[in-house]
Amino acid sequence: MVPQLHSIWKRKSARDVSLAMILIFGLGVVLWLTYGIMIRSTPVIVANGATLALILATMALKLRYDRRR
Repeated sequence: MVPQLHSIWKRKSARDVSLAMILIFGLGVVLWLTYGIMIRSTPVIVANGATLALILATMALKLRYDRRR
């Protein structure tokens, strides 16, 4: 996610990224995060929390740059 986020930021374009893919991947991460919270596993919570933050940033840039076109 970091290289893709960097690429979107640098090019100021997210047309190569599918919003559906971001949403489906985000749903999977939210489910893993929920599971981590339920079993009180710090590594699962931290890893999926960080991934979710990157997904949200990618989604925000996708929506921001797609509106400009």
